[in-house]
Amino acid sequence: MVWFLSGTAGLLILLLFSRIYISISLLYTGQTKSVAVKITLFRFRLFKKTYPIIPENINFPASGFEFESFSSRLESLLETAKLMQQMLVLILKKLKLHRFCWVTEGGTGHAASTGAAAGGLWSMKGMAAGLLGNFTHLKCKPDIRIIPDYQKMYFHCKFDCMVSIQIAQAIHIICKIIRLFFSMKSEKTASA
Repeated sequence: MVWFLSGTAGLLILLLFSRIYISISLLYTGQTKSVAVKITLFRFRLFKKTYPIIPENINFPASGFEFESFSSRLESLLETAKLMQQMLVLILKKLKLHRFCWVTEGGTGHAASTGAAAGGLWSMKGMAAGLLGNFTHLKCKPDIRIIPDYQKMYFHCKFDCMVSIQIAQAIHIICKIIRLFFSMKSEKTASA
């Protein structure tokens, strides 16, 4: 009985300190618009699913814009953005980035506007890479490319990354996020 309990405790500790790997691949072309997510543990695939980026059956609300509720919606949006930023920093600090490839190609059909769009994309990708470098543990050199086509009008994007996190750290982050979410809710009800 003692051997069974010590073996179970050892396996539990091994499981908590093992790393779970999450691979995300986004492909956006004229024909394909999908995101594939794969989760592995000990080289065994736990989950693999491909989702369309733009679902076919989206029902947008038909209600008109109400100006009176704009300030309350804006305040709610800012609170949500603050909460999302805090959660994102919590998650990114514990991640190890093993693979990062982000390739964008395309053009607007005119050389001047294609150059301006390529410059804007470079600045956006540079900021994203800087944030990832500051908050995650890089285990690879990020592959970030923009391939402008000055003659044609199209847009293709391929994004592929793999991150890992220890299961114990993931559980700890989930508990922190739940605590943060409920503290924001209690502050919101106290101020109302």
